[in-house]
Amino acid sequence: MSRGLAALIALNALIFAGAALAKLPPIAGLALYNANGAWWQFATSSFVHANVAHLSRNMFLLWIWGSALRREVTGPGVWFTYILCALGANMAAVYALGAKAKAGTVLLGVAASGGVAGVALAALALTFRPSLRWLMGAALAVQFTLPALLAAPVPYMPAAGGGAGAAGSAVLTKLLPGWVLAGAGEQLAGGALGLGAGAGAGAGGLGGFVAALKAPAMSWLWGAAAGALMVVILARLPVPPE
Repeated sequence: MSRGLAALIALNALIFAGAALAKLPPIAGLALYNANGAWWQFATSSFVHANVAHLSRNMFLLWIWGSALRREVTGPGVWFTYILCALGANMAAVYALGAKAKAGTVLLGVAASGGVAGVALAALALTFRPSLRWLMGAALAVQFTLPALLAAPVPYMPAAGGGAGAAGSAVLTKLLPGWVLAGAGEQLAGGALGLGAGAGAGAGGLGGFVAALKAPAMSWLWGAAAGALMVVILARLPVPPE
């Protein structure tokens, strides 16, 4: 693990410890609970997590995908991607949720999960190779990552997230041969069941996956994807000769 990526993970852990364990008011003030927060909290909330499970899940995924992305954009690029996609997740959620975004703790944890999702999406896009090996590796990686990312602690998204997770799993099952999925079957099933607690029973396949992702409660993921797209475009720009 590079120093830059390790520092990013350590910063998230330290801020969580300061806010949740030490109860330090200045650190707790970094969180963005709803759309009524200060403008700077849209950025500082990138490093705030709702609970230990949220922190551990996100940091594990950040370690995996951040390591892949670092080889394409270097350590500072991983930081830039994480913060940009976190901002995108916050702004998209505020816009799509409307009045709901001003209530309670609706935005708590959205930015951190959006940052990790953006890093994962950018890593997938920038490491793309037109080969069966890349396709199978990417499909298996998404299979493990999708249920975890869709478990972001957003009060208005459990049904949409569950539908997307279950439907996405069904799509991967149809696309990949059974022997490829055999090793991950139990974990995938568990993740889909856990996320699908509030999902409608009719959602399934590619149509159900797309329909679930269109829900306003999933807007944070689209905001993160927009940030990842910007990173991919910037990374592909030609470097001027010296």
